[in-house]
Amino acid sequence: MTSSEVQMAALLPPELPVLPLLSTVIFPHGVSTLQIGFDKNIKLFRQTGEGGLVVLAGTTEENVEEITGEDISRIGVAARILRISEPVSGSLQITLEGLSRVKLNEIVQEEPFFVARVSAVFESDGRPVQLVAQTEKVLDRTGRLLELDRRYPAEYLHIFNLNAQNPSRLADVAATILHISIRNKIDILETISVPERLEKLLRYVEEEIERLEAQAEVVQKVGVNLEKAQKDFYLREQLREIKRQLGEEDPQEKEALRLKKTIQKSRLPKNIQAQLLFEVERLRMLSTASAEYGATRAYIEWVLFLPWSESCPETGNLEDVERELNSGFYALQKQKEKVLEYLAVHRLKRDARSEVLCFGGPTGTGKTAFGEAVARGLGRKFVRVSLGGVEQASEIIGERRQSLGAQPGKIIQSISEAGVCNPVVLLEDIDKLGQVHGDIARALLEVLDGESNRHFTDRYLGIPFDLSKVLFLTTADVPENVSELLTEALDLIEFPGYVEEEKIEIARNFLVPRKLSEHGLSGADLIITAGALEKIIRNYTSEAGLGQLVKQLEILCHKCARRRLSGENHLEITEANVEEFLGPPMFLPDVAEQAPEVGVATGLAWTAAGGDIMLIEALKMKGAGSVISTGSLGEVMKESIQAAHSYVRSKADMLGIPFEEFTNHDIHIHFPSGAVPKDGPSAGITVSLVIASVLANQPIKNDVAMTGEVSLRGKVLPVGGIKEKVSAAHRVGIKTVVLPRQNQKDLEDVPASVRRALKFEFVDKVDEVFTVAFTNFKPKPQKRLDELLKKELQKMKKATRHRRIVRRTKRRMAAKKKAVPVRGTIRFS
Repeated sequence: MTSSEVQMAALLPPELPVLPLLSTVIFPHGVSTLQIGFDKNIKLFRQTGEGGLVVLAGTTEENVEEITGEDISRIGVAARILRISEPVSGSLQITLEGLSRVKLNEIVQEEPFFVARVSAVFESDGRPVQLVAQTEKVLDRTGRLLELDRRYPAEYLHIFNLNAQNPSRLADVAATILHISIRNKIDILETISVPERLEKLLRYVEEEIERLEAQAEVVQKVGVNLEKAQKDFYLREQLREIKRQLGEEDPQEKEALRLKKTIQKSRLPKNIQAQLLFEVERLRMLSTASAEYGATRAYIEWVLFLPWSESCPETGNLEDVERELNSGFYALQKQKEKVLEYLAVHRLKRDARSEVLCFGGPTGTGKTAFGEAVARGLGRKFVRVSLGGVEQASEIIGERRQSLGAQPGKIIQSISEAGVCNPVVLLEDIDKLGQVHGDIARALLEVLDGESNRHFTDRYLGIPFDLSKVLFLTTADVPENVSELLTEALDLIEFPGYVEEEKIEIARNFLVPRKLSEHGLSGADLIITAGALEKIIRNYTSEAGLGQLVKQLEILCHKCARRRLSGENHLEITEANVEEFLGPPMFLPDVAEQAPEVGVATGLAWTAAGGDIMLIEALKMKGAGSVISTGSLGEVMKESIQAAHSYVRSKADMLGIPFEEFTNHDIHIHFPSGAVPKDGPSAGITVSLVIASVLANQPIKNDVAMTGEVSLRGKVLPVGGIKEKVSAAHRVGIKTVVLPRQNQKDLEDVPASVRRALKFEFVDKVDEVFTVAFTNFKPKPQKRLDELLKKELQKMKKATRHRRIVRRTKRRMAAKKKAVPVRGTIRFS
């Protein structure tokens, strides 16, 4: 602790105004002049006046208007105001002298300027031997720094030597005048220990020395390379002139002239022609061996051969599009209507701003083929762009030309591939964009938005390109996974999975004839019966779409082609010989139960592979009333089980279940295929049924299947995937299907043949499910509240009467035990 520190501590008031510093740091013993323009700081100095004290402190906030007390450093410098002047109206020029470090204990005021409660800081000097060694090293390394950086005056070294006797002041002076970052200067200012302060100063000086030495090495190498480059350029120009005089043509010059003529003959806009001609002149000046030459030439060719104004006339109309869709797709009437309506609006008003169509549905349901059919009907070029796995926005909107290997984004590449400015571009798998896809979604939104895509600027081109003539379509396997930024710009058209009956019709009328033609076969060469198609679909495919079915048909075509070349002119595939050609079945479909059972019900599920049945099992065992659930269940399904159990418990009287069954038994509910994750609320009524069955000992009909969500009050709520679920029930031989009443409208999508083969029961309450699904169920009337009260009153009266009889009996018994009194008394005197 020095005497000056003690004196400063005595003179230091408990509170001082604070000036946050953004672009400079003032150390003790330093004098600086500052320009003050912010109103808050002007008020500070006008109120404090010349000769007053302020605290100068660093800040982490870069915007002076947003600084708060939390942004101000807790170590600052107490400074005296030497002079205040106002050279320009509205600003002050302040000269300040740093006195000593102080600690800002608390910011007590933020308006009209900052005021802090402060206390003195006393430095720790450390061991003298250590300070001497550190001082010598500081002098040595700062001397080396001054040699490397000629911006420093020579007298700086003399200033450092003058302060060598005071290591603390040496560190502060050096930090003040050396070119160290503001953050590092604040770090030195906040270091109270002198040895630590010198150590940090040395570290920052060494970093600066290393940077300058590396810079000097680079400059030296560049100088050598520059001299070589200048020499090569001079020799090249001489060679070019010699060839010109000899009548020989320079290949580089020839290429530049070719590009120039092509640009001038093109129908590019004048501004683009001018930019390309400028690039050609740059190309002439570059060495053909340089990387920049190849990059510049590639850029010129990209811009030159883009279809800026080339378009293909629309030879088709809505009738042609409708014909293409009807001839290539079975059913899908709603989807066809939606597309035709969308195209009609664009035909009437070409600049109409509308959402982009998004075909959403499982793989293999015809989304891409639908887009191709639209392009054929319109007579436009068709281009597919896969966005699955795109991780960076630059893949969509290009990289800047300065980047190594830069090229345009996928959108401009697709336009170049089409060769016209008005193709149909199908953006596939927009639900599979990279995990961190905020920037990617914004980039794609710039492409799809009708307002902004008129002036779409690819980063590589740097020139606006009009995308408004492009018809963009998109696809998504799982629409729920599409970024929220994009959903508002998309109009979703759902492509549901195909059921078995639809797959058979599509195979017979579309797929088989197409595959026969593609393989050079005719209908007489290969015959596939309806039974064979049904077995192929059931046992060799497991999907909502048609991809696997197509592969199996191709295998049959390959085998038929080989047999034909071997002399066999006819091959018939039947249900009996399918395995001979395709091998053992790959999938064994579930089958319904053969007889009614207690605690086993048939639920209906909807997966990515289509509809299926799910047998849900329940057992009861001695326990304490717990509910156990197994089968890889998600949280939603577990909550649905709890709700179902609570509802059944509330209906115990109606079901004839003694209350003790709930408290003395555990219930175990199991969903088979435990390795397959399951979730969702649609098994609610099935779970309610198996719980009621196992507790009431009621068998469940084996030919009844069901789906529906259950509320805590027993309401049956609507669910999705009705078409797939109902078809699955029909496939396994179910006779009756129980559905929520609100899903009755969804049966329109179910094939008519399936609807005719099934009986449907529409329910609003779970109570109705019990009547339909149990083999012999007669609901017992639930006890009414007034009857319960009457019964309880009778019990109370009976108990009261019993207590009266007991009391009366006790009094009589007590009376019998008393002694009989003597009538006369004999006295002796």
